[in-house]
Amino acid sequence: MYNDVELTSEGYYRYKNIPKEEDLKHLYEEEYFIKTENESTENKVVQNYKFNYTEDEITYINNESEKIYYLDQKLNNSEKKSFLDIGCGEGFTLDFFDKKGYKVTGLDLNKYACENQNKRVSDKIILGDLYRSMDKLINNGSKFDLIVCMNVLEHVLWPNELIKKVKSLLTTNGVFVVRVPNDFSVLQEYLCKKEYIKNPYWVVSPDHINYFSLQSLKNLGNKLGLKVVDYYMEFPIDINLLNKNTNYIINKEIGKECAKARNELYNLMCEISIEKTINVYRSFAELGIGRNICIYYQHNNS
Repeated sequence: MYNDVELTSEGYYRYKNIPKEEDLKHLYEEEYFIKTENESTENKVVQNYKFNYTEDEITYINNESEKIYYLDQKLNNSEKKSFLDIGCGEGFTLDFFDKKGYKVTGLDLNKYACENQNKRVSDKIILGDLYRSMDKLINNGSKFDLIVCMNVLEHVLWPNELIKKVKSLLTTNGVFVVRVPNDFSVLQEYLCKKEYIKNPYWVVSPDHINYFSLQSLKNLGNKLGLKVVDYYMEFPIDINLLNKNTNYIINKEIGKECAKARNELYNLMCEISIEKTINVYRSFAELGIGRNICIYYQHNNS
């Protein structure tokens, strides 16, 4: 299970055969979101992009932002806030916080996905290499009250350097939110041990270079001078792999139905209470079984 990765000093795993920078640039600039409607569903899933979303899927995506908004209001009560989305993709998070009154900025390599899904905020995106775009913002003296980096750190060559730049862009009381897959988790190891799966399906190169745990994210923040102020893990969709009838790794055709059930349950939970849903997700984090990790940092001013 660990043959293709190596452990870093911070405690996260890193793919041994690191792709070249130019290959990654080609992947994300020219392939990742540039898909035609005629291409297969499988390709769309691999690329994490769809041309059309159902109402439940849109609600699910916005509820992810609702949780961030709820906690940001508690952690930083500034009235007029600026918002930066690093790797803003289809622009759903940009659109959500723009409607909440934040002054929003997005960074990405292309606007194609955002223009397709949330055209009205596509002009808020700064195009280009993420590191260079962040350097330009730093040199311009830009600061942001809320910075999010959602499912990006697993893709980049130098996550430590990216976080260092975030520190320079974060206001004194600002909040930095990271979401990454929870890989090599206790649930995934159990699935391998009990042979519900044959291979570590979460190791996908060149898309994913880095594989984080909650502890490794805590270590990374501590090393770079950020304190952890909250964290949770999202719904453990991989519990479906315990049942042969819902094992979407063995039978990929049922993956969509598993995701649909997850979305509906999660949306219902959020409709009942965002706060209580966060509390449930915090419990997932304590058990280490959620599929994605969300961690909230602020400056360590002590």
